[in-house]
Amino acid sequence: QSAHPYVKKDVAMPNVVILGDSIMGKERYVTTVDSVIANVTGLSVFNGAFGGTTASSNNTQNRYSYHEDSLNLSRLQDAIVHQDFGVQMADLQDNPFQADYFQQTMKKLSQIDFSKVDVLLIEHGTNDYSSKRPLDNADDPIDARTYAGALTLTIKKKKKTYPNLKIILVTPT
Repeated sequence: QSAHPYVKKDVAMPNVVILGDSIMGKERYVTTVDSVIANVTGLSVFNGAFGGTTASSNNTQNRYSYHEDSLNLSRLQDAIVHQDFGVQMADLQDNPFQADYFQQTMKKLSQIDFSKVDVLLIEHGTNDYSSKRPLDNADDPIDARTYAGALTLTIKKKKKTYPNLKIILVTPT
């Protein structure tokens, strides 16, 4: 345990990874959700959430590099599946939502072998709602520009690449 009671110890290879927005990502102390999960279950937990992000993409022009979007779930899931975080690393400098923990979190997230992760906890939706992103697209159920599409796409790709990964959705309500 760290010397200071409100600073968590480093997690090398976690059993549980959390992806989400500021509800999970903003605070990172021994009293936050990720620490409580670790303390109750005895599992190692990594908080890979980034405040200000959404599940859905807002990259309507489908630009290769879209600083405001590269940490959103719909873009981050590709980086995880392909183990290529180059776009995310490059975009961090220009991301308007960047907080002090973004660099360190991205570095650690890029080092995780998801084939060894047991549980992926996905918490997104508040920023999708407040940004007025569409809930879904009846013509395209995996439209990453919608909340449901981004979640569906992420789950499908993760289950195909990591079939033993358990996925837990934590929605705003």
